[in-house]
Amino acid sequence: MAAEGTAAAREVVGQQVNNTLFINQLKHFDDDAQEFIELDVDECALAAISKALANYVNLPEHEKNLVLAFKLWIKENLDPKKYNVECDPNWTSPPDA
Repeated sequence: MAAEGTAAAREVVGQQVNNTLFINQLKHFDDDAQEFIELDVDECALAAISKALANYVNLPEHEKNLVLAFKLWIKENLDPKKYNVECDPNWTSPPDA
């Protein structure tokens, strides 16, 4: 049962990341769609790196120092009101962020 819940949660998070990165809009560009997609490239870059890193840590031989360096960069550079800089699994974004 736990594995099913984990898989469902992973799917929801993956879908949210894909929405943030406009992946579906870019992959499935329809003839009648708008020609331009407005996006925040910094936000998309951060999301893409975060998504890749979440998969990277599942590799048996991942470089732990790379992960720690990125987590330190997050703490030093991102707004803790907008981002979960402590990587707390129970963190929620404030409504006004």
